[in-house]
Amino acid sequence: MIKMFHVFQNLFEYQEKSMIDHWIVHINEKNDRQKYSSNKISTKKYRWYSFLPKGLFEQFRRVANFYFAFHAALSLTPITPVNPSTTIIPLVFVIGISMAKEAVEDFRRGKLDKKVNNDFVLLWKQNEGFEIRRWKDIKVGDIVKVNRDDFFPADLLFLSSSDSDGLCYVETMNLDGETNLKLRRCLEETRNLADSPTFRDFNAVVECELPNPSIYTFVGRLLWQDRILNLSPTQVLLRGSKLRNTSHVYGAVLFTGQDTKIMKNSTDPPSKRSTMERRLDKVIIFQLLLLIILSLVSSCAFSINLGKNFKDYIYLRPDDTHGKNSIASAQFDKDNVYVAGVLQFFTCLVLYGYFVPISLYVSMEIVKTVQAIFLNMDVEMYYEENDKPASARTSNLNEELGEVSIILSDKTGTLTRNEMEFFKCSIAGVSYGTGVTEVEKFVLEKTATELSSNEIECSHPKGYNLRDNRLENLRWQEDQHKDVVQRFLEILALCHTIVVEFDSNEDNVKYVGESPDEASFVVAAKMLGFFLYKRSASSMFIRFYQSTGSYYEYEYEVLNTIDFSSARKRMSVIVRDPGGQILLLCKGADNVIFERLSSEVEEWRYMTLEHLKEYGEAGLRTLALAYKKLDEESYLEWEKRWIRAKQDIINSDEQSQSLEELAEEIERNLILVGATAIEDKLQAGVPQAIQNLASAGIKIWVLTGDKMETAINIGYACRILQNNMRKHIIRLEDNGFLQAEALKEKKNLNEICTILVSEQIQAGKVALGGQKEETSNAVIIDGKALGFVLSDENLKKMFLTLSLQCDSVICCRVSPKQKALVTELVRKDGNKICLSIGDGANDVGMIQKANIGVGISGVEGQQATMAADFSMAQFRFLERLLLVHGAWCYTRISFLFWTWIHLVAIWGEILIWLIFLVSTGQLPIKLSGQLQRLFVSIMAPTPSFYIIALMGTTLALLPSFAFISFFRNFYPEDYQIVQEIERKDGSCSFQKSVSMFGGKNSFDLGLELTQPNILTIPPSDAKYGISSRKFHAPENSNSEIYPSTSLDSKDLTDFQQLHSTHNNSFAKTRRDNSWNGVSKVIINKDSSVSNGISSHA
Repeated sequence: MIKMFHVFQNLFEYQEKSMIDHWIVHINEKNDRQKYSSNKISTKKYRWYSFLPKGLFEQFRRVANFYFAFHAALSLTPITPVNPSTTIIPLVFVIGISMAKEAVEDFRRGKLDKKVNNDFVLLWKQNEGFEIRRWKDIKVGDIVKVNRDDFFPADLLFLSSSDSDGLCYVETMNLDGETNLKLRRCLEETRNLADSPTFRDFNAVVECELPNPSIYTFVGRLLWQDRILNLSPTQVLLRGSKLRNTSHVYGAVLFTGQDTKIMKNSTDPPSKRSTMERRLDKVIIFQLLLLIILSLVSSCAFSINLGKNFKDYIYLRPDDTHGKNSIASAQFDKDNVYVAGVLQFFTCLVLYGYFVPISLYVSMEIVKTVQAIFLNMDVEMYYEENDKPASARTSNLNEELGEVSIILSDKTGTLTRNEMEFFKCSIAGVSYGTGVTEVEKFVLEKTATELSSNEIECSHPKGYNLRDNRLENLRWQEDQHKDVVQRFLEILALCHTIVVEFDSNEDNVKYVGESPDEASFVVAAKMLGFFLYKRSASSMFIRFYQSTGSYYEYEYEVLNTIDFSSARKRMSVIVRDPGGQILLLCKGADNVIFERLSSEVEEWRYMTLEHLKEYGEAGLRTLALAYKKLDEESYLEWEKRWIRAKQDIINSDEQSQSLEELAEEIERNLILVGATAIEDKLQAGVPQAIQNLASAGIKIWVLTGDKMETAINIGYACRILQNNMRKHIIRLEDNGFLQAEALKEKKNLNEICTILVSEQIQAGKVALGGQKEETSNAVIIDGKALGFVLSDENLKKMFLTLSLQCDSVICCRVSPKQKALVTELVRKDGNKICLSIGDGANDVGMIQKANIGVGISGVEGQQATMAADFSMAQFRFLERLLLVHGAWCYTRISFLFWTWIHLVAIWGEILIWLIFLVSTGQLPIKLSGQLQRLFVSIMAPTPSFYIIALMGTTLALLPSFAFISFFRNFYPEDYQIVQEIERKDGSCSFQKSVSMFGGKNSFDLGLELTQPNILTIPPSDAKYGISSRKFHAPENSNSEIYPSTSLDSKDLTDFQQLHSTHNNSFAKTRRDNSWNGVSKVIINKDSSVSNGISSHA
């Protein structure tokens, strides 16, 4: 007791000294030492007392609204020539609509907040047990009970659960967007706290870091029963997460309300404005300048005329210079023309004020909202398999889609399915696996090579597609390297964070991991005889099957886990095997693992490197596996320092640095076992979508963490790279670089890297400048080289200049931070409108940095879509999003103010005014007043009235008519071309029609005879928006080709195969007008770009 008293005494003294730096929580006691936030949250933007001032401030931040308010204020003065209501009512309407929209959205947020705050939870009360309370009543230090499928009401310290091992599974989709269940473990010392008596006597203190937004880190310790227990993120249950697959858990409240991590992360996304809006601001400013100039000229002319010709203006009555009309009278005072000119200037501002349209922004908002609705309702972007439609999360950037010039894309889960299959492996220098990847199939198709019978796809378990007789049916146990194979399977089955789920039958297990490749590793180990059938908080249980059919059950004690991170690019577990030997099992990126191998053991190193290169060329994702035996004494000494580093209550960044140094220390002198190769297949329609986007003039950049060989081959399979492309490769593999890196000569290393990268970029620029023929180019750069490029301003400019001149760019081995930096480089320094697309949390940075962010709602969760401006289920829908919706939105916004509605309004207003004059003039004089028979008696008999009305309408419409006519004839939009063809009812000169599509005077679209007397337009020309039709030429005509009324299936051609050979065997393009022998024309039926609009705006 005395010892415990000293522990708490020291803690309280420490708290008094550093309360600002630490968070102290007294569990099951009143926490009056610090002021904590209430658990009642509010995400509302306004309060009842702040709505009006704050809402008006938001509205008048727009320059246009501020001008309109100034204009309305002037209309209230005596100098105004118009009725004040004509300026005030439109302004109030416009601002009222915008503020009403804000109020409705804020009201909805408030309703949601109220619903959340009034949810129920079981709260522990001394001497009363667990009682039902509302979330908003929870306080720091309270103990709560959360049942299955309920959300956690606050950030909790995980005390115990219904699971005997103290485990629970949580779903963090609302927090980080990931759909995979996460495993959480309580402390071994608290897992028996499961009933009322135990909580009655439970009093402890938690000392941890201050509230912060990092959802993946937590630093703290629990002081209880004279012990100091280290806490980690696995003992924390965050608000916003949901309890799954566990009956109930008990937790102590650490952070409430605005202090919880989910609320710390609930910041508004970066504000994005479209290029069109920024242009509109410049137009508004230009209009204001013109308005000022026009008013200034008018006021000067008025002052001059007032002084010279005052006798002609006697009817203006300038004699009344006193009273309420003194200002108006001073405006016509001939004795003070300067004051009169100034007053007339403000009068002109009001009179000409409609030169700046007050409804401009409202009109755009309405149009954009309707466009977003059309996009959300597009069934051609609906993914039926997952029941996920495309969604416009904002309507501010619709027209920006039509101006995209560069797409920056992630690879895994974006271009590929993110469904990992264990495909090949290298063990002890021997490669296993005979299957053919999609990339290899693409290469075989290009060379017209047929697949052998053993290379044809066959059925296989999910996550496992390794076919090799040497390993199957446990034949590996007869191999001379069976001990190495067993170690390989041991690493696959143990080095992970997989959650094992099973029903009453332990053989029916399901592996749930934080990444799909981890699950595929465990499945592969199971298929090869190393079956992970159970996992507890401190152990993993393996069934080792023998070729005889029997099996042994082994228990591996898990001592430590060194987690994977994007910076480390590796993961390790330290286990004690059934024989008592301590093993460090490690897996990671091959370049990271090979740097940490023991120099004394070179066995299999070079053969494994060759296999890794082969796997990369086949488009496979690779990892290297290694291990290390640890002696008891050195491990215990290292573990003490590891525990001490975790117990130090410092900020998470400093603690991570200390832990990383300790991990680096123990993850050295590893022994290589082998490598794995995982296939992640391409999504359906990706190659065709990329090809059509490239045909529309959009450049594709791929930012991936894969090695260069893998990225290049994926590039070929996706058609980002073509055979005739000239590739400019920038990589750091020079001997000088490797030597400097090996010697850790940092200064020399930086100098060498800068020189090497600069020379390679300069060589690429020289090669581009020396090209005599028009050739496609691509830049391929690795992560190390890119790191030096992004850290040097001169290299940045050189790299950007080279890349913008190329058609495709592939960045390999890039980190999430580098993705964001590359995107920012292209958008700001390159001055390009760029779109970023990704599917995971590591893509959020580049999605937010781009002009437009698109999230793929795939396997890695919803975090990318939550940060994005648009979301969709498949990459191929991006083609329609840009080439159809982007083109439509851009065109419609561009012509928003010169549509037929506005044209009709010009003469319609005149007609309405005339009708008003005629009808009002027929009313009795008491009602019509001065308008009595005004039109009939004065205006109608005057010929000049009709001349002026006609000339005014004509002159108002003439600029628009001339503009539309000029561009329709010389630079027609694609939809206008298609409409022109359709108006001919299918009877037209095919030569003329095709020429119109390219705006060209001759055939140069790459048309070729695919069969005798048959002409096929390949998919590459589908971008011109040609509808699916088959044309037959009359027997005696070679120039006029007419559409047939039927379409026979036998006439359809394999367009994909045609296009793959279009640039090779069909390079002899028809460019003349000779059509002898052509009897019919087939136009690509299966093009995904159709229905009129397809070309990029």
